[in-house]
Amino acid sequence: MSIKKKLFDYLDKQFYPHIYFFPSPFKIYEYREMKRAAQLDRSHRVLDIGCGHGLQTRLMATEADEVVGIDIGEGAIGWAKSLQAKGRDGSRCQFLQTRIEDAGFAPDSFDRVMSVCVLEHIPDDESVLRECFRVLKPGGKLIFSIDSLATLKDPQIKETHRERYAVCQYYEPAAIREKLEAAGFGEVSVRPLLGSDLARRWFEQAIQREFRFRYSEAVLRYWLLRVVEAWRKPDKGIYLLIAGTKPA
Repeated sequence: MSIKKKLFDYLDKQFYPHIYFFPSPFKIYEYREMKRAAQLDRSHRVLDIGCGHGLQTRLMATEADEVVGIDIGEGAIGWAKSLQAKGRDGSRCQFLQTRIEDAGFAPDSFDRVMSVCVLEHIPDDESVLRECFRVLKPGGKLIFSIDSLATLKDPQIKETHRERYAVCQYYEPAAIREKLEAAGFGEVSVRPLLGSDLARRWFEQAIQREFRFRYSEAVLRYWLLRVVEAWRKPDKGIYLLIAGTKPA
């Protein structure tokens, strides 16, 4: 085993889950903003839609009572469960291979429904939003991040992103607000994230390099983005942070 692999395994065992295990500055920034909006506490039961390998699920579980992560990918769920089986702080998590429409969750089951850039990959997004509304408790909140890519200037780079990552649609604030309200949500908010020119340039470069970052590079770029974005209130961005509340 190489020294690098030994070091990574040691850090993995000591510090996983941690936000800096996202190997992308954009994902670190995105999750930080979602966490701030969700205001999780130990009384919350959370549903994480499109959980992937479960890193964000496990991060949510450090603050919530229970988190159920769902994903349609057999490999992704298998990986999430294998990490959980190694005892990496996964006792508050449950992982299921399913779509939300097929999961059979009872009405009013969750205090929060969260998802990290998944909705844009789902053709019938309106069905997903209606099911999110059904499984939320009255007063519960939906907090999603979604792709907008509204700041990108090169249409070919955007098309490359669409094809490579199977994006069904990029969202505009007015359109997603309308869909949330049609599903029954109140107190709807839609906020652009990462609207700076620096974020745009780095994101276009990241598409071309297939989002391959060293962990140290991801952390450094995240902090630089955080400084730059702190001075902006953009009207468009790479992502949208959307939230809505199920009326009590």
